[in-house]
Amino acid sequence: MLLKAKSYFPDIDWSKAIMVGDSPGDMQLADTLGITKVKIANPQFSFDNQDYTYADLGAFVAAMSK
Repeated sequence: MLLKAKSYFPDIDWSKAIMVGDSPGDMQLADTLGITKVKIANPQFSFDNQDYTYADLGAFVAAMSK
């Protein structure tokens, strides 16, 4: 869906985009798009190629609100 959005909206500055996810596939998509990767901890998956990590979505929102 994001790849489609990128083609539909070429004026979006993707360098300012952030992918928030909890799976390796989410981080892989962010790599494909060249955007910042934020991992929300999930004990189901083990990976370490994110730019930032938060315990949960609430912690990420709190950090972004500062």
